[in-house]
Amino acid sequence: MWGHPWAALVLALLLVWQQIFLAWFNGGRDQVSNGHIVLATIAFWPFVGLPLFEILYTRALGIEGGTALALGIKEAVVSVITAGLALLLHLLLHLRKRPNHRQDLPIRGIAFATLLVSISVPTILIILLLGWQLTMAQLEEQCMSMESRSVDLQQLLMPSGPGEWPLEAPLLSRTRLNFEALAKDGRLISSAPLLFERLAVDYERAKVRNMIDDKLDLMVRAQSGTRLQQMLGGYWVYTLRIPSPSAAGGWIRISLAEPARPRIEQLFQLMLPGLLLLAALLLLAALLSEVLAGALATQFKRVLEPLQAPSRWPGQKPSPLMPRLPGTAIRELNRLVATLNQRSQ
Repeated sequence: MWGHPWAALVLALLLVWQQIFLAWFNGGRDQVSNGHIVLATIAFWPFVGLPLFEILYTRALGIEGGTALALGIKEAVVSVITAGLALLLHLLLHLRKRPNHRQDLPIRGIAFATLLVSISVPTILIILLLGWQLTMAQLEEQCMSMESRSVDLQQLLMPSGPGEWPLEAPLLSRTRLNFEALAKDGRLISSAPLLFERLAVDYERAKVRNMIDDKLDLMVRAQSGTRLQQMLGGYWVYTLRIPSPSAAGGWIRISLAEPARPRIEQLFQLMLPGLLLLAALLLLAALLSEVLAGALATQFKRVLEPLQAPSRWPGQKPSPLMPRLPGTAIRELNRLVATLNQRSQ
């Protein structure tokens, strides 16, 4: 998403870990669908993924630690949800196969994937909605801040005499804003001429969806660094046109510019609690899914144990009589057990 190789490196390590886990720690090919791959994905992030994200982002990209943590948690959440959806899709594809080509699926995996996705997907949608509202609020606050500064600048641009602009030196000494004021007749006043020259030559308008006001733009350096670095190294530019205060009339185009990094880093800082809450809810959903799926599988295992019990003595033939099956905590399974026990008698 951000156009840099470091996220791809971490995700490649995650794929390697998932393959190692499935091959060596999951009980073989028959247990691929038991849902433990999701737990393995969760275990990767606190021990490897997030520390590596923090190092690569802060040292290689020069990003502030809180921003790097927020991005790392976002990638972790996406990878866990992807693993859960992939597990569910794997189960659904096997269920659609013909009976003679269908592989047996564990009840643990079916219960785990169904419960995890049913809990996590609505939670993610709610968090995404809140994140979008937070982003819109930050863009609106940025726009209002620059609009307020433009009002102060317009007061400075009022003529000191009939039909005259104020002298440039007194004007620049009264403001710390990075601004440029261009009149219709070509007269120009700028507090940062080099900055606006670079913005005109080396920068381009970023494609920001749902920008709150057409007067506000995010300018980023063209083809320089990653997308995230471009945004952090960019500038907010607020442009408006006002009537000229001179006697000749006309208009003045005012442009204000300020660094984009503080607002973007503040946005990530504000999103961090929501991402942490989402990660905690996802972890809770995974643990709950594992407990319930394990409990369900245990009930079936309890019924099957008497049928799979070995002979007490070596060489003894198994009894032709069907053993009495124990009851379980599942009503429908108890009805099956009762029917089998009644027919075996």
